[in-house]
Amino acid sequence: QYYDPTSGSTIQYKKKHRPLKISLVDGTVKTVLIDDSLTVSEIVDVVGKKMGINNPEEFSLMANNKWLKAGQALHEQGITDAETLVLKKKFFFNDANIDRSDPVQLHLLFSQCKDAIVNGTYPTQRNEAKDLASLQCQIEQQDFNSSRHKPGSIKLGDILPPEHRKDKEIERDVSTEWRKLVGMTEVNAKFRYVQLCRSLKTYGITSFRVRFKNKKKKFEPMLIGVTRDSILKMDDKTNEVKQTYPLTHLRRWAASGKTFTLDFGDYEDDYFIVETEEADNISQLIAGYIDIILKARSDATTLVEDDDSNVADVMSVAPIRAMATRVQTSATSRTGGAQRATMGMAGGAGQAMSISGAGGAQSIVITDLKSAMRANKMLGDELGRPGDMQPGSTLMSASQLKEQVQTHGNAIQLNADQLLNQGLVDPNDLNKAGLLNAAKKLMGSVMQMGASAKMAAASGKEIDENLLKSAKAVSDAIQRLLNASENLAGNPHNPGFRDAMQQARDDVLHAGHYLDAAVAGEMTDLASQELLLACSRSLAAAIADMVGTTQSSAKTLTDGQQMKSLLNASKSLKKNGESAANAATALAPAVVSSDAKSVVRQLTAALDQELNQLLAAAKRTGLTQPVLCV
Repeated sequence: QYYDPTSGSTIQYKKKHRPLKISLVDGTVKTVLIDDSLTVSEIVDVVGKKMGINNPEEFSLMANNKWLKAGQALHEQGITDAETLVLKKKFFFNDANIDRSDPVQLHLLFSQCKDAIVNGTYPTQRNEAKDLASLQCQIEQQDFNSSRHKPGSIKLGDILPPEHRKDKEIERDVSTEWRKLVGMTEVNAKFRYVQLCRSLKTYGITSFRVRFKNKKKKFEPMLIGVTRDSILKMDDKTNEVKQTYPLTHLRRWAASGKTFTLDFGDYEDDYFIVETEEADNISQLIAGYIDIILKARSDATTLVEDDDSNVADVMSVAPIRAMATRVQTSATSRTGGAQRATMGMAGGAGQAMSISGAGGAQSIVITDLKSAMRANKMLGDELGRPGDMQPGSTLMSASQLKEQVQTHGNAIQLNADQLLNQGLVDPNDLNKAGLLNAAKKLMGSVMQMGASAKMAAASGKEIDENLLKSAKAVSDAIQRLLNASENLAGNPHNPGFRDAMQQARDDVLHAGHYLDAAVAGEMTDLASQELLLACSRSLAAAIADMVGTTQSSAKTLTDGQQMKSLLNASKSLKKNGESAANAATALAPAVVSSDAKSVVRQLTAALDQELNQLLAAAKRTGLTQPVLCV
């Protein structure tokens, strides 16, 4: 490397490698030899590999209770050789892969969860706190012994969060639960403790103190919490969650000095702006989670050797959960020879299902938008054949498999936004290579969602057809988005193709709500679906009549400006009416869910606003009567 020192510069001569003391969350201190020129993220990667941590990108270093900047070296941040840094988990995304077979990471995760529970970072209900405390007793003191563990012997401050320590009955209840755990090993108890923590709404939360303007224009203190899939507004005193925003709703965010701004697009009427000293830290944390989400896909790679006798084995493990895709291919595949693919759980035993033959949708190599559509079409066909699947057993519970489906579904929404952003640029700036790369990322998430949905649907005694139908609805919506993207790539200046791409993106969002509802089991009965669809058809017919009458009446006007205004209002009403009808069709099976209801209400409100604008335009022209008659 070359540098350009100026006259008077001071050059420091020192060893490149030095020992670094690192404290773990359980208080253990380890000394590791590091390259002092590396950035913090590179150092964490080295340390993680030495300690056997499988996902070092989710860990980082802290000094004085503050996260160090991942892209800078230690000396650039004023860290001296004598300081001891703390290694902690910063991002809680892939930790569901951590189980009893990985005691090092399990212990680290348990220790960090325990601290968060006891200090109140993760708010808990009484029963949750009691169960966690009993497990901690089993871990740290082994089996309950009535001769040693008498009333008053348990240090409640070490096992319970502050809000539950004054409960007069809590120690007795903890002891009762502890007795039930006799014989449970330390590793199993830690695993159970971590499982319970994962079920908490605020699990993995990082909180920031901020101030926001209330309706009276006065600043009030509050907490902003960031998790793997949500941004939370919380009470600054009780940690109570006031409002939850899924990360999939976030469109943009910006840190500027002491101000942090969040844009939730159509999900909020205005930007959410707060004052905080940690604007950059919030921004970096959100960006880190989104980077991990976008990378959470597996690209099964086919390796072909020159020697026909060799068989290449490629294992691609999805980082969201321990689902693996194994692809085996021999050199004969060049000429269409035998090729097989199986999908199962990491660990081998208990496959939920297998697909043999050419490898299905995942066997298609995506090289352009046409091949992406071909792969997605094949996936949709597979999801539409529940009769080809057989129920089976799996190493994961049905709820874990469904959570995996939802995680991949969230990644689809993020990647669909990336594709839309690539397409809806200035037509002269459209980057076809960027559009294709975004489509490839999207298809990676779609394939993982499809594979997870098939496994989840086949994991019980009967095939979950609702889950397969919702997954197919997502695939169908993705097909429309890919088709619109290909059309736009061929003619970027066509406004109809741009509108089609935006409409297809909305379809993907609505199908995502359908998928979420199917995962949660919140499905609408057939009679209610038919009622909603009938109302939708009636509304669409009424809007079509109104638009037709308005356009016919507009042609009688002699004022060109009034004619243009009325025609524009009718076109806008027609467009919103079509969007509402499409949404009703997509959301009918899931309209009992809160998210689907919210979308329907928003579209109805938008339609009402367009209708009022049309009536106002008609009133200005004196043509109110024929329009009102419709």
